[in-house]
Amino acid sequence: MHVYHYAAYEKTALRKLSVMHVAGEDIVDGWLRDGLLVDLYQTVRNSIRISENSYSIKKLEPLYMGTNLRSGDVKDAGASVVAYAHYCDARDDGRAEEAATILAGISDYNEYDCLSTLELRNWLLGLASARGIRPGGAMETGSQSASAATTTAGAGADAGSEAGAGAADVDPLEVALAELAGPGVGLSEDDRKAVSMLAAAVSYHRRERKAFWWAHFDRCENGPDTHHQQDRNVFLVEDAEVLDDWWKDGAKLPERRVKLKGTVSPGSDLREGSTWFRMYEPPLPAGLEGTGINGTGRNGWFGTEVLELGHEDGKDTVVIRDKLRRAIEPYAQVPVALTEDQPIQTKSLEDALAALASGVTAALRGSPSAFPHHPALDLVRRVPPRLAAGTRLPAPVKVRTASLTRSPRPSVPWIIPISRFRVRPGPARPMWGRTSSPGWWPAGGKSALSASPMPWWRTCCRRRWPRPASIPPGSPRK
Repeated sequence: MHVYHYAAYEKTALRKLSVMHVAGEDIVDGWLRDGLLVDLYQTVRNSIRISENSYSIKKLEPLYMGTNLRSGDVKDAGASVVAYAHYCDARDDGRAEEAATILAGISDYNEYDCLSTLELRNWLLGLASARGIRPGGAMETGSQSASAATTTAGAGADAGSEAGAGAADVDPLEVALAELAGPGVGLSEDDRKAVSMLAAAVSYHRRERKAFWWAHFDRCENGPDTHHQQDRNVFLVEDAEVLDDWWKDGAKLPERRVKLKGTVSPGSDLREGSTWFRMYEPPLPAGLEGTGINGTGRNGWFGTEVLELGHEDGKDTVVIRDKLRRAIEPYAQVPVALTEDQPIQTKSLEDALAALASGVTAALRGSPSAFPHHPALDLVRRVPPRLAAGTRLPAPVKVRTASLTRSPRPSVPWIIPISRFRVRPGPARPMWGRTSSPGWWPAGGKSALSASPMPWWRTCCRRRWPRPASIPPGSPRK
């Protein structure tokens, strides 16, 4: 069975809903791996050229809908939103007949969308059949293909191959904690909230990775330019030049330097020293397998270091270090894109959360109030800090500090040209090239900023110099 849709709206909505409500994540992942959802937009975009300025399904309908074209007031998505607003107004005002008419128009629009998608699918199959193309001829078992794609995409980069194809089921510890946080267990409301937060934290890192892997394999299967302006951290390569071909330094793996010229999507964190995923298109270098259900998608390697950044002829340039993987022969292919590197490894954090969740589950099953002693539990339970003996922390003590009095004039650092002064013969004495005006005086009466209570124009030596004309006698400045 297949579910045909046009563009990624339905697939994106299913993903967001499953993660938001923590429900059906494994089911949605299975649908994606098995190829249940078929995006006809990608088929049209990669196989057909039309004389229109977009690939909107409305632009394609004259090619396969014949005389059964759209009619009525609602003809596109924007008009349907406006129509629904008018329906709500009519319904709220008690104009039932008008509201029913508007709602029928919206229903007809949605029904025509479904019919149009079906006819587009049939039209594409007819075009393929007329040219001797058998749809899905190279199709594998969906789960095997997706699993292989996940493994090869992270080859040599410690990618954590469970992120793409596996680890979709809800963690048993999360289920157990969710049951203990339910009503009737005997926990207070605050403790129930704390257990619920711990249950959500058990699978937090997996859910955070899920969004990355979904977007990553979408780019591999459908092309890095599919959502180029919407996706951050995507560099589309328009031209590539090998600066230094494969060479080996001692026992290190062979590497080469490649200069890429292209455009980077807005908001990307492209910096020297950062690491990226370098993507190749078929025919792929040795050691890589194509992604997607039929294995025709792109693939590459993580951990590609950016060496230099620049601009040429209005384009961005990037010099990368292309390292050869172990047991792989040198290849001539160059990357077609740089995309976001894999998420940072969080195994130690996940293990710590799992150990804490396991301890809490075992303790609460023995007694509803037997929370183990752990700083993280104190945080989520909002338990005040305490000493090791269980007593409360001592009350804070107010400490008084010496008050400062300010001189009548503001304190301003003075720059004194040392060349003006002559030092008489004798033991060497320190000379200050910059002195702070002693405008702040502690209550004790001694200067905190000056080495002596001399006037500022005589702080560099003991010789009495004439008072500058700009400083009148009796100046309060010390």
